[in-house]
Amino acid sequence: MIENVYPLSPLQEGIYHHWLMAPEAPVYFDQMSYVMQGQLDLSKIEAAYQKLVARHAILRTFFTQEFGDKALQVVRADITGDFLYEDCAGIEGFSTEAYKAKDRAKGFNLESGSQMRLTVLGLGNDTYEFIWSFHHILMDGWCVGILVGEFFQFYMGLLSGVEPMLGRVYPYASYIEWLGTVDQQESSDYWKKYLEGYEPVANVPKTNEMPGLSYDLKEESFALDANSREALLALCAQMGITENTFMQAAWGILLSRYNNTNDVVFGTVVSGRPAEVEGVEGIIGLFINTIPVRVNIDDAATGRQLLQNLHQASIEGTSHHYTQLAQIQAENAAGQELMSHILVFENYPVQKMIAQDMEAHQGEQQGLSLLASQNFEQTSYDFNVIVVPGDEFVIRFSHNANAHGTENIAMIKKQFLKVIGQLLQQPDGLVNDITYLDEAEAQLILNVFNNTKAP
Repeated sequence: MIENVYPLSPLQEGIYHHWLMAPEAPVYFDQMSYVMQGQLDLSKIEAAYQKLVARHAILRTFFTQEFGDKALQVVRADITGDFLYEDCAGIEGFSTEAYKAKDRAKGFNLESGSQMRLTVLGLGNDTYEFIWSFHHILMDGWCVGILVGEFFQFYMGLLSGVEPMLGRVYPYASYIEWLGTVDQQESSDYWKKYLEGYEPVANVPKTNEMPGLSYDLKEESFALDANSREALLALCAQMGITENTFMQAAWGILLSRYNNTNDVVFGTVVSGRPAEVEGVEGIIGLFINTIPVRVNIDDAATGRQLLQNLHQASIEGTSHHYTQLAQIQAENAAGQELMSHILVFENYPVQKMIAQDMEAHQGEQQGLSLLASQNFEQTSYDFNVIVVPGDEFVIRFSHNANAHGTENIAMIKKQFLKVIGQLLQQPDGLVNDITYLDEAEAQLILNVFNNTKAP
């Protein structure tokens, strides 16, 4: 039985067409896993998951383009969620990493079934690994914390015999309905003007430029030192700007140096949750969107002026966050080459959210503890900058190791930190005076590479 049928959001359309072109590709496959220790009632674990699937329409959704010109998402009224328990304790040579890789290789058929599955692995000694796999077309990272929290409440309720008091469910369809009221022509005009005159394509240095490289996903994580973290907080508070704006400015400066231009564009991910939609903060679905960020550096601009300009541009663009990236690209001369990578400011630390849910809903009293968590997400870009704020300000380079070798990533990391440090130390200095090279690198370029004397 069908519960609802409605169109796709802009980003869903883009992801769906990616999938149609390459259904077997791992792009837009999300996998979040965490290890817990304690005694579990596995029958109630499965029952809690089925309650979660019954509660949220997006977990009962498939996608089709068989009816008319536009793709549609179809919600089934009643399906059994994809749940599996496997006892892996004692299996010789068993590897959870290999198991998760095999799970990712299975992918999803967006045109049938549910686009999420939960696997629980029994590892022995009352230790279990939960593997939540889903296609990114369903939802964004913010939703993961909500779902895991509700799942945990369902489980505790089944153990105690008391139904949890969860809030009202607001359907994702209400957001799609709201999207229909957005003036797309106005947004289209905005993006044309925003990108007017932009011609260069800003790239990150690669080890291997050959097209068609296979994707070997790797991550490099590092954190700002304590002094830089404090300076960043202080500068942003003083100026009334976000840390996201600062990171976009710093990355834009480095990108401008790499490409020998003062005008660069890269992508960013916006939350896309409009306040006008009732209950929007708790809706499970895909709200985020990828949009271009343009960093245009005037020759006389100080760091502070650049930060203010980016902050103002961000405010002005907020109402235009709902345009499909493909449409923006189609109306720009650069087309799909408009941007080669994205910078993501991630403010939903899943492990912290799970731990808070356990504490809030008596997980510790049930003898359960969270040991570790891990997240896998692969985009269609060879390089992504992911910023995770908090007491420890972490930056991750998520990249295709076949395009970006270890030494290349180490170089970008060192140079990005150098730009961040200079922008923090001298926000009133000229942006064009900021260098990404250390003294040894500068001497190499000036005195060795630039040595053109010949006998």
